[in-house]
Amino acid sequence: MKQVIKRVALVLGVCSLLLVNASAGPLGPGKWTEIHPAFTVQNRTSAPLAQRYTNVGGVITTTVFAGEQRVELRWASFPNEHTFNQFEADMMFDAGTQHTAIHQIKSNTAHEPVYLQVNTPGVIRNGVGPTIASGMANKWFHVNSAYNPATRKFFLWINGSLVSSGTHNNVGFDFYFKNGTYNNGLPPGGRSRAMFKNIHHYMQ
Repeated sequence: MKQVIKRVALVLGVCSLLLVNASAGPLGPGKWTEIHPAFTVQNRTSAPLAQRYTNVGGVITTTVFAGEQRVELRWASFPNEHTFNQFEADMMFDAGTQHTAIHQIKSNTAHEPVYLQVNTPGVIRNGVGPTIASGMANKWFHVNSAYNPATRKFFLWINGSLVSSGTHNNVGFDFYFKNGTYNNGLPPGGRSRAMFKNIHHYMQ
């Protein structure tokens, strides 16, 4: 009888683990299906890609210098734009990073509902909104962002805490996720560098 109980407990434990892994975090378990969109690397600098983008052991690093535009991963457009799509990843940026977007929910026909950027060193915010977190340089943190183009609802979480949400004020479609380093005004001689790992995509 004890063996049977142990086996049942083990099975239940495995099922719980699978449910957590499949839940994609903040919006709740059982709502998300993992998808695997392709991406292209956009190197808007004059340097060879290998000097601005690396993927070593699953850790992606992008670097942009003052006077350069961006080095970003542009993921394929949402496969279904009438439901929520979600991006999650662990991110880190170095202490010199500033005035640089590191993650976006972007469209070719509308402004960004999520525009996660390092404003001043160590400080992040969504677009031109208030500070989301400070003291974030040189440490890994977890990001989830979700958007439904049909309802225009968006959510942004940092380390599991909801830090920004609302209804996007632009009507548009052809949305997709981006992550990397987008220069928003690095000072002369400045450099921004961001790292990404454990990237996943989900659709409701």
